[in-house]
Amino acid sequence: MGKNTWIILQWEYLHRIRSKTFLLSILLPFIIFALALGPQLLATKSETEPEYLVLICNNKALADTIESTFTRNYRLENNRPRYLFSHHNSQLFEETDTLIYQIIHQQIADAVLKVTLTNFDSVQAEIYYETLGLDQINRIHNGLQDAVESYRMEKLRLNKNLLEYIRMPVSLEEFQLTQEGIYSGNQLLLRYITPFVFMFVLILGIITTSQSIISSIIEERTHRIVEILLSTVKPAEIMAGKILGMGFLGLTQIFIYFVILFFLGNHFFPDDFAAEIVKTNYLMWYFIFFILGYLMFSTLYVALGALFDNERDAQQLGGVLSLIALIPIYFISFMMEHPESNLTTILSYIPLITPFLMILHIGIMSPSFGHILGMALYLLVWIVLLIKVSSRIFRLSILMYGKRPTFQEILHWNRNISP
Repeated sequence: MGKNTWIILQWEYLHRIRSKTFLLSILLPFIIFALALGPQLLATKSETEPEYLVLICNNKALADTIESTFTRNYRLENNRPRYLFSHHNSQLFEETDTLIYQIIHQQIADAVLKVTLTNFDSVQAEIYYETLGLDQINRIHNGLQDAVESYRMEKLRLNKNLLEYIRMPVSLEEFQLTQEGIYSGNQLLLRYITPFVFMFVLILGIITTSQSIISSIIEERTHRIVEILLSTVKPAEIMAGKILGMGFLGLTQIFIYFVILFFLGNHFFPDDFAAEIVKTNYLMWYFIFFILGYLMFSTLYVALGALFDNERDAQQLGGVLSLIALIPIYFISFMMEHPESNLTTILSYIPLITPFLMILHIGIMSPSFGHILGMALYLLVWIVLLIKVSSRIFRLSILMYGKRPTFQEILHWNRNISP
């Protein structure tokens, strides 16, 4: 690494690590988790008061079973019943519509549950409400199903305890055999969580820093800073310094997350769960593919910034590259179900998504050392080729003002110009 490249690397690194964009990239995962988990926590906290149900049933035994089942199965944190019932006589069935309207709109109850037992012992149920959520409706549905099963067992004089004994679930403990040994329990959970963390941070890092890279280069072109740099520094040195600076920024980002995980993780996970992540066998490879992915996209964004002289046009194409970084998310479930499928293998060889899929593939499948090393070298070759192509684009387009090079011109540069 030349002296000029090192100076540019230092400037890029220090300039970006002090920027608001980098701070946002650090806080963004926590903001996303807060937005995702916040409503669930608020919903849990808000469930401190019982819900009132009006039960209209044409069979008293079934009505009593429904109430006792709900009381037994659903309790609040203070051990109070979650559901409080009031019964209405089945003779009011003919006036049900008027009754339901009065109950709901006068806020006498949260919902009205109408249950009809037919002559063939089939049960038809209807629920009327204004503001119940989907979880609440599903809970009432499940409770009603349990109550009807209990009613039928009592009617047939079946031993309920015997039936529960027959339905007693089987405890299945997982053990995964790998080249490194046998994984079970928290170890298996770690094998899946760690690669997801790396992939998620890589995606967020690429999305949040893309605009910063493009804006920086366009700003340097607009203020003629590049012209001053080119009087003493080679274009390849400028580009190398910017790319390596972004690579070090990615390392800093993942290091900060690990520090946060160390200090806060054990408060949420038992048995030194956070510390065990550091002992993950493939941690080094996660870091390697993380940095390779960061370098690849940084190279593309540097070349992209050199092609445009205004941010609006550059951000449109930059947004397309950011969407490519999101593609692996859509294949997560498929890879977990079919880790050795041909499609998974083919996708792993697409350079722009290779870093993401290899991080997942390593965590899910535990491939051989030779395969992982081969994919790392394969990705490195692509990065070297991209750097060569991008450096030529950067060198010839960085001083072009008022005219954007066409696709044919870019192909011509890379076909006829020696490195």
